[in-house]
Order: sequence, then structure tokens, then C-alpha cells
Amino acid sequence: MCASQHGWRPCHNVSAELNLRTFLSPCINECGTYGQCKLLRTNNYLYAACECRAGWSGWGCTDNSQAFTYGFQLLSTLLLCLSNLMFLPPVLIALRGHYLLEASVYIFTMFFSTFYHACDQPGIVVFCIMEYDVLQFCDFLGSLMSVWVTVISMARLQPIIKQVLYLLGAMLLSMALQLDRHGLWNLLGPSLFAVGIMAIAWVCECL
Repeated sequence: MCASQHGWRPCHNVSAELNLRTFLSPCINECGTYGQCKLLRTNNYLYAACECRAGWSGWGCTDNSQAFTYGFQLLSTLLLCLSNLMFLPPVLIALRGHYLLEASVYIFTMFFSTFYHACDQPGIVVFCIMEYDVLQFCDFLGSLMSVWVTVISMARLQPIIKQVLYLLGAMLLSMALQLDRHGLWNLLGPSLFAVGIMAIAWVCECL
């Protein structure tokens, strides 16, 4: 039926166009500011869910009943970053003993560890000077190299041997971190190897 100025009358040759738009979203509102959408695979099934941060909860990370305040997030971030100032005493001791290479490794670790922790926060108090993956790699590499150069410097080896071991350790640790950044042997393996070298050097010197 069509409407006219005299009322309703039968319609002829009338066409209508209907547009239908549909879309799928794995997570509600992309989990908002305090969440991250994660895809989970179980057997042959693929699930999507929000991983909430900073105390937020709910399907879309919209429940702030137990959320951390901005002040608490800022304080926890500052304390975590300032804890890296504990590298200052080793840096000063290394400089006083003219261990310039070791001191540069400690400074590198302190710098990148500070900014990695500032970028790795769960809330909105986040500060990243470069990509997260780069900061994480530099932090892990600096931490492992700090242990490596410290133990090797205690081995009382010849300078040329120390330089070779420093360079070899840096290359092998970089390769290991690329293979598995969170592997236990990344720290345990180099530490045991360096301690073994130190023990052999001490025994040979005593003999």
C-alpha cells in the first residue's frame, strides 16, 4: 500500500533497497584502556578474552571496583625504576679500579632496565622511549652481560683472553636471547661457565 493525498492505494512497480552490514569483534570494545585482547587456543578451538590490568576486571575491563589509583600506579612505577640506581655503586667501584668496560656494561644495563620497567607497566603510567621488544632485549642482554663480565673480571686472566671472552659472551648471549628470551639456561649456563673459568684460572695460578 502507498500513501497519497486521497488516502491509501495499491502500489505497482515499487522497489526498495536494503543494506545490511555485519562485523565481528573478538573482545568487547577492544578491552578498553586497561585491557588487552588475547586469543587463546585449546585443542581445535580458538577463544578470545580480555586480559585486564591495574586491578580492572569484567568482560570488557570496565569494572573499576578494585582498580589501582593513578597515584599508586605512579608510585609503584617510580619505585621500580629508581631501584635500578643500585647499579651506581658497582659503576663507581669499577671506575675506581679502572675497569672501564665493566663500568660501561653496568651503565648500559642501568639505563635500559630503567626505561624497560617504565614501559612494562600494567596501567596507564607507561613511558616508552622506543619499541617494547627492543627495550626488553637490551634489558635482558645487559643483565646477563653484567653477570658475565663481573665473573670473568674476577678470574685474573690475561687482558687479551678477557677481551675474547667478553666478545664471545656478547655474541652467544645475543643468540640465546633471540632463541628463547625467558629460558632458564640463558642465565644459568653462562654463569656456570664463567664460574668454571674463574675456578680454573685460580687453581692454575695457585699451582
